[in-house]
Amino acid sequence: MPHFAHVHIVAEKDVDTYRDLADRHDLDAASTWMIGNSPKSDVAPARAAGLRAVYIPNVHTWALEHADLDPDDDGILHLGAVTELLDHF
Repeated sequence: MPHFAHVHIVAEKDVDTYRDLADRHDLDAASTWMIGNSPKSDVAPARAAGLRAVYIPNVHTWALEHADLDPDDDGILHLGAVTELLDHF
C-alpha cells in the first residue's frame, strides 16, 4: 500500500484543534505525527489528543515553552535536527 503524507499547519495548537484535525481528515491518531520544538505548546497538546509527536529542540525556543517530557513516553520521538526525520519516516 502506498504511503501518503499530509502536512497541516494549525493556527491554534491545543487538544481540541488536534482532535478536530484528526476527525476532519479521518486520521488515525495513533499513526498521526505532530512535529514541533515546544514541549509545552506542541508536544503536550498533541499527546493529550492521542497523536504521536516528534520533538526537535531549538536553542531559541522561548523559555516559557519549556516543560519536562516523560522519558518513557514511546509516543514521542526525540530528534536533534529536522534532517533526522528522513531516518524515521
